[in-house]
Amino acid sequence: MRAIDHACVQSSPFPHVFIRDVFPKSYYELMRRNFPNPALLISNGEAGRGNNLQARFVFELKPNYLQTLPDEQRQFWSDFADWILCDRLRRFIIGKFSDSITRRFGSLEHIEFWSDAVLVEDQTTHSMGPHTDHPRKAVTLLFYLPGDESQIHLGTSIYRPKGPAFVCSGMAHHGHEKFDRAVTFPFVPNALVMFAKSDISFHGVEPINDVNCRRWLLMLNVNVRDPTGPVH
Repeated sequence: MRAIDHACVQSSPFPHVFIRDVFPKSYYELMRRNFPNPALLISNGEAGRGNNLQARFVFELKPNYLQTLPDEQRQFWSDFADWILCDRLRRFIIGKFSDSITRRFGSLEHIEFWSDAVLVEDQTTHSMGPHTDHPRKAVTLLFYLPGDESQIHLGTSIYRPKGPAFVCSGMAHHGHEKFDRAVTFPFVPNALVMFAKSDISFHGVEPINDVNCRRWLLMLNVNVRDPTGPVH
């Protein structure tokens, strides 16, 4: 992806990238037009992705989900999944954060990476306390899918712990009061936030209070098959 290739990795408070205009405009409109009917999404907990996000509903880009779609949508998202989960893109993403991933795992020669992708709808009352992501994750990509800029305030925030020595392996969410917010990325159409997981990659979502909120995004995770070894 040219937009990712040309983007510079920002180092503070941890390596991350924010990009606008990720996809061609016409393709972005197709992504929104083909977003699944909300009735086909299931709760984050029911999908086995954790029970701590009660206002998050998901549609994984997997065959058992895709088969529930009408023909045209199924073809669109099947083709999209073939691309976004392919080894070539995965290696490209890993290369973008190779320094961070190598610091975490050492040599990557024997590390097996795999990807998963999920369409997300966050509803009113959704929030995520600062966390660093599950240890199996190597890189997280959040593709924003709003229709306009009316939800600009609902983007992902990244944080610095008030205690500079505070770190987390990724198995807990923490109270916002323990952190200083470094930046909230604008939740605008066709934007992308991506970052390498580490024990200081604290990110989250400030509480959503908008009435009848429907916050759409696509989450792509590059994971490690066996996340053993030091985490820095």
